[in-house]
Amino acid sequence: MSDTETNQQTTAPATVRDPVCGMTVDPAQARGRAQHMGETHYFCSPGCMHKFVSDPGKYLSPSYAAGGMSTEAPTQMGATCKIERDPVCGMNVEPAKAASSVEHDRKLYHFCSKGCAEKF
Repeated sequence: MSDTETNQQTTAPATVRDPVCGMTVDPAQARGRAQHMGETHYFCSPGCMHKFVSDPGKYLSPSYAAGGMSTEAPTQMGATCKIERDPVCGMNVEPAKAASSVEHDRKLYHFCSKGCAEKF
């Protein structure tokens, strides 16, 4: 086996940058994922995913620096604190603390448990 083949086999899995906080994320271990304009974005946490889904243009803007160093004034500090209903069991769910979230028909649904998300 050549050195090139060895290096290719031991190379760490590809990583991506969370567009909200700037953390490096392994897509296979991402805690959130969202589609925007045909592109999949991966997140370190459901909180970052929810922020992104609420305003993708903000986080993909060239003037936004991931990690809160935006050149724009903050506009939605409390936007992710709303309470929603789990569509399966009806429980109230705070999106940033949802056990699971699923995007369907361009809408993000939040669940109290992974079991409800699986039933959905």
